[in-house]
Amino acid sequence: MDFLEGGLTPFVDIRGTITDNSYRSLLYRNPYLYSGQFALNTIDYSGRAGLKEVIGSSFKYQLYGGYSILENAAFWANAYEGYDSPGNGASAAFYGNEGNVFTVLTDDLNYFEAGLEVQANFLNVFTLTGGLNYYHYSPDNFEQPWGMPEWKARFEAAYNHRNKLYIHAGFDYLGKRQMFSLLGTAGTVNEVAGQFDLKIGADYFIHKQFGMFVQLNNLLGHDIYYFNRYKELGINGTAGVKISF
Repeated sequence: MDFLEGGLTPFVDIRGTITDNSYRSLLYRNPYLYSGQFALNTIDYSGRAGLKEVIGSSFKYQLYGGYSILENAAFWANAYEGYDSPGNGASAAFYGNEGNVFTVLTDDLNYFEAGLEVQANFLNVFTLTGGLNYYHYSPDNFEQPWGMPEWKARFEAAYNHRNKLYIHAGFDYLGKRQMFSLLGTAGTVNEVAGQFDLKIGADYFIHKQFGMFVQLNNLLGHDIYYFNRYKELGINGTAGVKISF
């Protein structure tokens, strides 16, 4: 909720959410999940407070800090042959796998977040948007918050030509992450380095209901991993049409 309108405005946001951890929901989030996985639903109690300001008609920002308490937070772990039960509310068995599938592990997790978001608009033609987030995690039982980065950053510059041609370029950054594999008695850990995804794209609308698009990703050809051991494509792109009714 906002306490003031206009100028420099303090705000507070308090919310609670429940995330479904059924097999169908987990598979949507991780396509390499082993068949039949499930876990207790994640309960998230979160609070955030900060300052935001709109300066003229061209610039706005918000600076905030927050704290979250998660019960049964879900984490991915690579599964190997002979592993029988992940425990902590999850259930499955793995035979004949060599780390190319995942199970879900759960743990309670508290974390602090600090963030900055900015947006600048010039003549309703050029738009710059960006954000920076820092996280400090405190898992209840796990050594690390597996797969979760300390830092995230994003930036995009966009050009709008008469609401027909949109050109946009930017990047997404994820800081280094610790990945967990169920190999050996105590499991194994490997570190994935920070990753930088530079991208550019364009959309052209022949009519407000019909248009075409092209998108190029990972222009620097970096090693990008969203799931442990599954490297994303190097320089890659997509193109197609957009139809709205």
